[in-house]
Amino acid sequence: YGGPHTYPLVGLAQKLNSYWQLGLVMPAPYLRWHGSPPWSARFQLRPTGSRWRVLDADTGLEFYTVAREMRLSADVRWQFARSWQFEASLGVGFNRSLSTVATNGRRVAAGLDDAAFGAIAFHYSGRTANKK
Repeated sequence: YGGPHTYPLVGLAQKLNSYWQLGLVMPAPYLRWHGSPPWSARFQLRPTGSRWRVLDADTGLEFYTVAREMRLSADVRWQFARSWQFEASLGVGFNRSLSTVATNGRRVAAGLDDAAFGAIAFHYSGRTANKK
């Protein structure tokens, strides 16, 4: 969660049939669908977070703020041209928290409400994308 840690990546990826693949890869398991070209989709659960260092100009105190959450998302990809893909993602962040620790040891923590998120993107590969 934002710190310089080593996270283990252990798991198993299993092709269920010609369309579906299940990845029991921790800490981010997924289910992937390879439909008939040009469509594919992925459903994933993963931990995310960020860490910031903040200096309070008034007090001179240094704070470290950490945001953490679990994300459940669904991504759909459409390859609409030889080198171009469109991707749309929707999901929800849950089990969210925000904590701040000052260099003097004082700690403030709060739980956060669940939050929906979404994104769209265009990808250009410069070559034909892999088709499976």
